[in-house]
Formats: sequence, C-alpha cells, structure tokens
Amino acid sequence: VLSHRNFTMQQPSPAMPVLLKQGYMERKTRFFGWKREYFRLLQDTIFSFSSHNSKIPISELTLNDAVVEDVSWTLKRANAIKITTAIGNKLILLCENPQEHKQWYDALFYSTKIMQRAEYCSPLSGGWLKVREGSGKLIHFVSRWFVIKDSFLLCYKSREDMTRYGNGKMTKRLYVLPLMGSKLVYYKSELPWSFAIQLFKAGELCSEHVFAAASGPMMNVWMEVRDVRILCDMLVLPSMFSLSS
Repeated sequence: VLSHRNFTMQQPSPAMPVLLKQGYMERKTRFFGWKREYFRLLQDTIFSFSSHNSKIPISELTLNDAVVEDVSWTLKRANAIKITTAIGNKLILLCENPQEHKQWYDALFYSTKIMQRAEYCSPLSGGWLKVREGSGKLIHFVSRWFVIKDSFLLCYKSREDMTRYGNGKMTKRLYVLPLMGSKLVYYKSELPWSFAIQLFKAGELCSEHVFAAASGPMMNVWMEVRDVRILCDMLVLPSMFSLSS
C-alpha cells in the first residue's frame, strides 16, 4: 500500500496551470464496470477524455482538500487508486502498471495540496479563500472559490460552479463585491493570514468582509492583485469616457 511521498517539480508561473500528469487509466462506473479513458491532471483538477486525441473532457473533478488512497488491497485489484473529494464525490481508477500507479498516486496527492502553495495562487483565474460568514455566535469561516474580474470579487461555492449555466446565465455565483472605492486592511481573527475588504457608502463604512488565506505569501498575492486591478481600471476608465464624449 502506498503512502504519501515527496513529489517535486519545477515551479511554474503563477498564472499558468500546470499539467502534472496524463495517460490512460480505467475508471470504475456505476453501471458498466470499468471503462478505459484518457486522463489529464491539470493543476488541482483531473479531467477525463474518451481518448488522447479528444479535446472535450467527459468529466472533471476538483481535488482541493480531497483524499487519495491506494485501495489495491481493498478492491483486490492491482494498481487501484480512490479519490474522495471534500464534498464526498468518489473516483476509483486502475493504473496500467505499478510504475504508473506510483506516479499517479504522487501526482494526485500533490494536487490535493496545490492550492495551499502560494506559487499556484492566481486570483485572476480563481483560488480558494476562507471567508467569515454568519452572525453572532454562528460566525464561522468556510472555504469558497473566489475570482477577481475587472474591479469585482466574485464568490462561488466551488470551482465547478463557475462553469454551470441556467437559461444563459451563471446560476451558482453566491455574491459579488465591488473593489473600486473599497479599503483593504489586515485583520486579526482566530485564523492566521486574515484580511478584510471594507466597503463604504457616502464616506461611511457600510460593510466589512473578512477572509483568510492558506499562507502569508498567498494572502499577499490576493491583496496585490486586488490593488493592481483597481489601478488598471482607474487608468482605463478616463480613456473610455473621452472616446464617448
């Protein structure tokens, strides 16, 4: 039975998703037994395709905080891996040989922790943050998927919700926070690496939203990207108005 080992690789650019591994495996289906598919492990998400030539994925599964297990003994099948996500989704795979089994296990385990590493934090394409929700004694931190788009912070329950549509509109976005005119401050809470976005109306503080990153460097990335986006929009807006006048 495999246990987790160190998995090292060259560090990529923060904005570029990384292809950790790809290849054929068999996937256990609910009604049709084992099905051979081509898999690509892209950063913290595993995609399945009908073949290596296919460009459109059959399915995708986000692995942030997932559990990866060697279940060869349990299933009585050699080179078996089981993935259980944080919300309970399961994926059982059979690798082609022991070498592939070892490589896939290490790559999958690494991808479950990838969003905790600052070098993979990319607010412009999305990332996990903990956000304080509730009120009174029910205040608690929960993990949400956030994206900075233009001068807005978009919140989703999970990464997959970004791709779900209904009647041509996004159906799973939880809320949007405007960043223009907001104030970003360090915040002392029960979690380390906390910061807050303060929103103002007529010069008065009207709401405060508290977040916590997985590390100090990751917190700095989110704060810096927020400032850059606002600066860019401030520079672009005057030119837009001048063209329309």
